[in-house]
Amino acid sequence: MKRTTIFKTLVLTLMVSACGGSASDGIDTNMIPVGGGIYINKKGETVLQSDTNTFINDYFASGKAIASQKGLKGFVNTKGKFVIEPQYKNVLHFSESIAWVAKENGYPEAINTSGKSLFELKQAHRVYSFHDGLAVFESHDEEGNIKYGCVDKSGKVVIEPTGNKISNFQQGKAPYRNDDYKYGFINKEGKIVINCQFDEVQPFAPNGTACVQLDEKWGVINEKGEYIINPQYDGLIADGDWFIMINDGKMGWCDKTGKTIINPQFSDAFLFGKNDLAPVSDGKKWGYIDRKGTYIINPQFKYAFSFIDNNIAPVVLSEQLGFVDKSGKYVINPQYKTIGMSFVMKIIFPHTDEESLQSDYFDKTFITEALVPVLKNLANKYLRQPVGELLPVFSKSASDFKSYNKTQLLQEKKITSDITMKIYANDPMFKAVQKGWFTNKEFDPESSMGSFTCELECSGFAYDKTNVIFYTLLEIFNKITKEEAKKQDPKRGTYINLYNEASADDANIYVNGNKIYISMATYEG
Repeated sequence: MKRTTIFKTLVLTLMVSACGGSASDGIDTNMIPVGGGIYINKKGETVLQSDTNTFINDYFASGKAIASQKGLKGFVNTKGKFVIEPQYKNVLHFSESIAWVAKENGYPEAINTSGKSLFELKQAHRVYSFHDGLAVFESHDEEGNIKYGCVDKSGKVVIEPTGNKISNFQQGKAPYRNDDYKYGFINKEGKIVINCQFDEVQPFAPNGTACVQLDEKWGVINEKGEYIINPQYDGLIADGDWFIMINDGKMGWCDKTGKTIINPQFSDAFLFGKNDLAPVSDGKKWGYIDRKGTYIINPQFKYAFSFIDNNIAPVVLSEQLGFVDKSGKYVINPQYKTIGMSFVMKIIFPHTDEESLQSDYFDKTFITEALVPVLKNLANKYLRQPVGELLPVFSKSASDFKSYNKTQLLQEKKITSDITMKIYANDPMFKAVQKGWFTNKEFDPESSMGSFTCELECSGFAYDKTNVIFYTLLEIFNKITKEEAKKQDPKRGTYINLYNEASADDANIYVNGNKIYISMATYEG
């Protein structure tokens, strides 16, 4: 039980430590998602039920919720009507009245609550929601290494990307990791204001304190980086002016001097926040305690969550979800199968927001600049040529092919930071040699190159772009052959004739997971 409880607590701690500033928009707590596209208010009245063609994604922020229709995403108002049309492949919730969006093959783009584009962030491979006026973003260098920077609401990069990880800003500071994987804090100019000396940190809370970890123990520092609670706990979670403390698998509360307010005795607990009661578990059931640690609602629920606006709390009894008031009386009877989890987490941890959006832009220029020249050489120059004469082209020698294998690797290289190309040759490189009773396969430098297979392995930001590459190659091959390629499912492959202008008699291209295979062969030689 101890290991399980600590694990659960650490998960929650990590969630809190990842957060940045509080979104000024907050969430609409009178739009409670209870599954099936149904939203209720705190009285239990149904205020919205989305139609079957529109899928609404959880909580409302800035009066809007993410919604999708026919595979594209936009934003609906509290009436379920689109106010920002579904036109994006990816979107984030509004935070500080700005949302990140990305169109098909588009860069991350910041929009306001009217849907107006504010700017694109072309150098970002991933962006995070705005907090404290800044948004963290990730970019990649030529080797594919992740760099972290920050952009303001005008689109100006105010902290240039480096390899040092930055988390979201709060109270003018952001957790920062140096090259030695130690954490400290930087200000909005990117200057270190608290030296990197900790193993892990949580962001600064509104009361000017931050939880930090050193040598597997957690303590609390002030804005000068001075300890006000020495590292002594297995875990700490900021809860207003208090802290949930964890020791030996039990949870309780202390104040910012380290004085124990509620003795560690609970297997699990969520924050008081601004509420009078907090949900706690005795290891079997959940109930609610007041700020003296006294049970006001005895443990009886399978699950219990923090109160919404100090008014009602979602609880699960058996397998159905309902809502109770601060006396434990049901104000909305158990009748729902679920509740939107991102809504719940925003209630439990209102400052937690690690939402991120990945750029959908994919630079296809490598196809014409790097890939097609290789394919043309394979088809036009190297097929039918003596194997021995081609080996220097691939920096190979006969000694590299001592043992027979039906497929031989000729070359492997990165053509972008996310795409690796491998070129294989097939059977004709070997010939059968009779040796007594046995027939061996031996390398034959005089044999004619009969076929190649080019494999493209896509990783990182190219991982889900195999179809983009596939159809681009089809278009190029169509121009080469001056014929229309057969239109088939990419996973089944498409047969393409190249004999009009190329030496290859045929080629085949198909997609398998994150890999693309282009094979070409000749029937002569």
